[in-house]
Amino acid sequence: MRKKGRMKKREWHSDPEISRYLTLIGQTGLYMAGCIVISVLIGIWLDYKTGLSPLFLATFCLVGIFSGFWGVYKLITKFYKTEKHQERK
Repeated sequence: MRKKGRMKKREWHSDPEISRYLTLIGQTGLYMAGCIVISVLIGIWLDYKTGLSPLFLATFCLVGIFSGFWGVYKLITKFYKTEKHQERK
């Protein structure tokens, strides 16, 4: 474990705990954005093919938001389970 208190300049670069949390933040943002963008593109394509303009876009936008939140939830719970498992060792 690292000492409590303020880190010196450039000390945070070598701290693996901080890099793990930054990686988690990046993963959650990309996962959320990816789910929403892909589902919105599918909704736009289906609206174009069927002619039902806002129906599929709105539906798939909600599906993308829900699946993004669900995936982020699973990602975070897996992250904390592995973190607790590592603390026990």
